[in-house]
Amino acid sequence: ATAAMLGVRNAFDVRQNLEGGVRHLRYLLDRFGGNLALALAAYNAGVEAVTRYGGIPPYAETQAYVARILRLLQRAELPAAAEAAGLYRYEAADGRVVYSNLPIDKLSVGVREMLAER
Repeated sequence: ATAAMLGVRNAFDVRQNLEGGVRHLRYLLDRFGGNLALALAAYNAGVEAVTRYGGIPPYAETQAYVARILRLLQRAELPAAAEAAGLYRYEAADGRVVYSNLPIDKLSVGVREMLAER
């Protein structure tokens, strides 16, 4: 049901799946006023659970998920730690931030061009 709402007709199509996931995360960030922790909790446990508990639900899986993603994000924002963890942060000319597990020379030509556009 969620996949269909996000325009994903084939959940096994990598591009559709990723684009749907990004749309869903954008919706959740908007829904929770930009609060990343709440958006991640809703991504994992559902909007209803976050709303019912007024925050991150007391589910071990959800709490671990939110903590793990925030920890990875924190590493990605510290260049030396990010590189050591195999995470890279790039900023596009339009201000968008791109995270990848690939160094810039391994990114696709299209992504490198998007990052280089000024």
